[in-house]
Amino acid sequence: MDPLPHVIIFPFPAQGHVNSMLKLAHLLSISNFNVTFLVTVDTHDRLLNHTDVLSRFGSGFHLQALPHGISMDGVNTRDGISMLYYSLNTIAKPFLREVIPNSSVTCLIVDGILSMAADVAEEINLPIIYFHTVSASSIWSYFCIPELIQAGELPLKDKNTILYFFVLQLLNSNFPSDIIKHITLKEILPLKYC
Repeated sequence: MDPLPHVIIFPFPAQGHVNSMLKLAHLLSISNFNVTFLVTVDTHDRLLNHTDVLSRFGSGFHLQALPHGISMDGVNTRDGISMLYYSLNTIAKPFLREVIPNSSVTCLIVDGILSMAADVAEEINLPIIYFHTVSASSIWSYFCIPELIQAGELPLKDKNTILYFFVLQLLNSNFPSDIIKHITLKEILPLKYC
């Protein structure tokens, strides 16, 4: 008999992202998948102390804390977000490189904004699925931002706003191809940059 499929789920370390991906983990767990759910140490402790996640999800679910050092300080600022991404790249990425080859993982499911995981999956030839934790209207908004800027409908004059930072990141990331490398949206969204 073939072993059960084993997926690693890696959400962006923010409450809304973790909650959405926990729902996915629950569905996979009750469908006889082995699931390893990666979270920061703080989130790990909160889930164990304030929820019944381990007993509710079953024996195939494993809650795994990432190594210490992922910076959650000031995530409501541009510098805080930059520090968080930097710490994810310097701590979580090597952790994935170490953990995945030594396990029976058959697939990696990561938050749609964690494109750094694709490097690890590609290195070890592991299938990767990007899971977007936002609504369909939010994703559509991401696609529309470049056209809104070009049309002058979205003037971003204050460089200290978090929106300005995200728009710059979006424009510099070649979205969506940088984030959704393995999925084509040409059939779904008739946009010139799909």
